[in-house]
Amino acid sequence: MANLTGQDKAKSIKLKKGQAFDIILLTNNPEAKDEMQDYFKRAYTIAQANGYVPGSGFGITDTPTMGNYHPEVLATGSWPSIAARVEALEKLETGMSDFHEMRRKVWPSFNMTYYEVKEDISFTTDPTKYYVATMFWAEQKGKFAKFTKAWEAACQRAGAKQMITLTEGASPFGYYFNPGYLAITEWASEAAFRAAQTVESRLDYAGVRHLNQFPIK
Repeated sequence: MANLTGQDKAKSIKLKKGQAFDIILLTNNPEAKDEMQDYFKRAYTIAQANGYVPGSGFGITDTPTMGNYHPEVLATGSWPSIAARVEALEKLETGMSDFHEMRRKVWPSFNMTYYEVKEDISFTTDPTKYYVATMFWAEQKGKFAKFTKAWEAACQRAGAKQMITLTEGASPFGYYFNPGYLAITEWASEAAFRAAQTVESRLDYAGVRHLNQFPIK
C-alpha cells in the first residue's frame, strides 16, 4: 500500500520508533485507471483496518543521476510495527485473491523496501529546496560502511542536509528491492546539487555493488 502519486508541493514524513516504514518505487499503467480504483477500494479497507497510514508521495520526473532505473513515483506509508505489517499482508492475500495480480496490472514496476524505524523521524520538505533520494547496495560490509560515511561527509561539506537515513530493510517476496543504505538529502538548489556531483564522482566506490539516485519532488 502507498500514496501512489507524486506532487510538487511541501511533503511531510512523521514516524515513531518501532513503526514499519514502506518505500515503494513504481511506474503507473495509464491504461489501468479502473483497475487502480478497484485495487484501492478493496485493498485500502483491509490495510487501514490493520493500522496502515498512507504517507507522502514524491514525483520522479527528472532523469536519474545515478544507476539504471527510472521510476515515476517514490511512495511511502507506515504500519504500527513490522509484525503488524507482516500480518496485514497475509490478510490482504487472503481477502483479495487477485491482490498481486492487480498490482502487476496497475504498476508495471513496483519495487518495495520496508524498514523498522529506529528513532522518531519528522521533517517537512520546502518547495524552494531540491531533494534527492540515493540508494546504495553493499558489496563488502567494511568498505561499504567506510564509503557511506565518506559520502555523507561529502554531502555535508557541499551544504546538503540529511533528512532521512535508512538501513537494514527488507522486501516482501516478489517485490525485491533492498538497498543496504537509503538517504533523502535536501539541497539549497538544483545547481548546488549538480555542483556537488563532481566531488561525489571522485569518491572511492570500493565496497559498493550498485546504486540508484533520483531527484524527487
